[in-house]
Amino acid sequence: MQTAPAIDLSTIPAAQRAAVLALMETVAALTEITRRQEHLIAELNHALHGKRSEKLYEDERQLAFEDLSIALAEVEAEKETRAAKAGDGTSKPALKRTIGNLPAGLPRIEEVIEPDSLICPCGCGVMHKIGEDRSERLDIIPAQLRVIVTVRPKYACRACTDGVTQAPAPSHLIMGGLPTEATLAHVLVSKYADHLPLYRQSQILARAGVDLHRAVLADWVGKAAFHLKPIVDRMAEHLKRSSKLFMDETTAPVLDPGRGVTKTGYLWALARDDRPWGGEDPPGIVYFYAPGRAGGNAETFLTGFDGILQIDGYTGYNRLTKPSRKGGAPVRVAHCWAHARRKLKEIFDRDGSEIAAEGLRRIAEFYAVEADIRGISPGQRLSARQARTAPLVAAFGDWLQAQRRKISAKSRLGEKLTYIHNHWDGLQTFLTDGRVEIDNNRVENLIRPIALNRKNALFAGHDEGGVAWGRIASLIETCKINGIEPFAYRKRCADPTLTAYRLICDSEALLFQGSFSMGATSEFLAMVPRRSDGKRNWPPELKARIVAETLIEGETVKAVAQRYELIPSTVSDWRRMARQGKLVLPNLDGMDFVPIEIEAPAPLAEPLPAASASTIDVIKCDVTIRLDAATPAARIAAIAKALAP
Repeated sequence: MQTAPAIDLSTIPAAQRAAVLALMETVAALTEITRRQEHLIAELNHALHGKRSEKLYEDERQLAFEDLSIALAEVEAEKETRAAKAGDGTSKPALKRTIGNLPAGLPRIEEVIEPDSLICPCGCGVMHKIGEDRSERLDIIPAQLRVIVTVRPKYACRACTDGVTQAPAPSHLIMGGLPTEATLAHVLVSKYADHLPLYRQSQILARAGVDLHRAVLADWVGKAAFHLKPIVDRMAEHLKRSSKLFMDETTAPVLDPGRGVTKTGYLWALARDDRPWGGEDPPGIVYFYAPGRAGGNAETFLTGFDGILQIDGYTGYNRLTKPSRKGGAPVRVAHCWAHARRKLKEIFDRDGSEIAAEGLRRIAEFYAVEADIRGISPGQRLSARQARTAPLVAAFGDWLQAQRRKISAKSRLGEKLTYIHNHWDGLQTFLTDGRVEIDNNRVENLIRPIALNRKNALFAGHDEGGVAWGRIASLIETCKINGIEPFAYRKRCADPTLTAYRLICDSEALLFQGSFSMGATSEFLAMVPRRSDGKRNWPPELKARIVAETLIEGETVKAVAQRYELIPSTVSDWRRMARQGKLVLPNLDGMDFVPIEIEAPAPLAEPLPAASASTIDVIKCDVTIRLDAATPAARIAAIAKALAP
C-alpha cells in the first residue's frame, strides 16, 4: 500500500489547520482498518478454499469461518463508526436487513411507537395515518424451567368403610424421579446432539437456581440409555437386512478406573444411505461401542448381514470376506477412492510429486462422472460408469503398475501406491453395481459428530458409558439425517398410545418415516406401566404386534419372545388371546390396525349338557364350549388342542 504524500501544513491558514489534521488522522485510521479488513477477507478465503482446507474437517472449517467472520464484523463496525464521525453526522451507514429470514411460525409481539404529538405544525388539526414502517428483530428468551405438580385427590364414602378411591400414580421413565420425559429428552439432545457435556448443563441449570449435580444428570442419561436398548437393537436389525451398508470406526477415549488414565475404545458406525441412487429405504445409522479395534468386533456387529459393505482400507475387515467368517456368508467389500486420493494428496502436499499430481488428476476424472450421475437410478449409473469410468479406471491401473515398477516400494510414494494396489479389487466394485458409491465419505461425515462430542467431553467415564454414547447417538443422528428435529415433541404423533406402539414394535417405521422424536421416545417408555415387581404391563397394541410377528414366515414364538425379553409361554398366551378375538392384530404391511379372521373350531357333535353351578363356559369366536366336572379327559385334551396356538 502506497504511503500518502506529506502535506506542508504551514501553507494552510491556522483556522483550518486543526480540521486538516483531524481529517488526515481519520484517513490514516480508515486506511489501516481497510488493510486489516483485506487481510481478514484473504484469511477467510484461504480457510474455506485454500490448500489447508483439504486437511480440515467441516467443524474445524466452520470454526475458522466463525472466528474470522467475527473479526471482520468488528472491523466493519469500527470503520462505519469512524466514517460517520468524520462526516457531517447526517448520513447513516446502510442497514443490513434480515426481514423474511425469521420463520413465520414464531410468535410476533408488536411494539407500536407513536410520535410525541399528532398535531400538525401548521395548526390545521390532527394528522391522519398514511402508512407505517415495519422492522423485525429476533428476541431470545432463556430456557424456562417449571415444576409439574401432580395432584391425586383421595375420595371415600362417609356412609361406609369400603375403602378409599384414588387415581393410580402415572408411570414415568424414572419412577419416583425428578425429571419429566421432556427434561430427559432435553438432557440427551443437549449432550449428544449439541455436544454440551453434563457438567456444563449442570452449570447452566445452576444459573437458573436449580442445583443438579452432573452425577444426577449422568444417572438420568444411563437409565434412559438402558430403556432405549430395544429400539436401537431393532434399528440395527433393520439396517442389517439391507443389501448394502457403509461401515467405519472412530476412537472413543474411555477412562480406565483401575489406572486413572484413559484407554482407547472405538465406536463402530454402521450406516445406510441410498439417496444418491434413489433407493426407497430411508437413511439410518447405528453406533456400536467396543473396547478395541479388532476385526472380530466388526464381525460380531455384522452378524446376519451378507450384502455389500463399503469400507476404508483397515485390514481388520479382511476377515469378513473369508469363507470362515462367523455370522454369515462372506461379504463383498467396496473400498474407498477418497482414501486412495488422500494418500496421493499427502505426498503431493509434502513433496510436490509430479507422479502424485498425475494420480490426483486421474482420480478427479472419476469424480467428474460421479457428479453427473448423482441421483439417477442404479441401472443408469452402472451404464454410465461402464461407458465412461471403466476405461479411466483401467488406464489408472496400467499407470499405477508402471509407476510401481519405477519407484521403490519403501519410499513414501511407493508405500502409497502399494496401498492402492492392495485394495484394487475393492476399488473397482463400484464399476459393477450402480448402488455402490465411489467412496466411503457418507459414513465418515456421519461419525464427525462423535468426534465433536469427544472433543467437548474429552472421554467416556467407563466402557458402559461408551455403550450408552453409541446408543443415544444412533437415535439422534438417524433423526438428523432424516430431517427430523430430535426433540420434536410429539411432532408427528398426536396420539401417545399410537406413538408407544410404533416406537417399541416398529421402530424402523417410526424412525425412518418421520415420526420419531426424542421426547416421544421418553414419553412412550414412561407410558408402559410397571407392576410392583418392576416388570412392565404391555398395552394391548404391543401384545398384538408381538403376536403378529410370530405369524411371519420363519419366525418362532421362542425367537420373538427372546427379542422382547419375554417368556415364550407369555407370548403363547397372547396368541391365544388373539384367537379368542381379544387382541386385534395389525397389518404387517402398514401401520393401521385391521382385524384378522380366525376360523372358529367346529362345534361339538353332541349337545352340551345343561348349565349348572359346577360348569364353566368357554366362548371362542361365538362358539360356546361348556365344561363340567364330568367332562372326560379326552374331551378336555381335544378342547385344549383347539384353543392352543
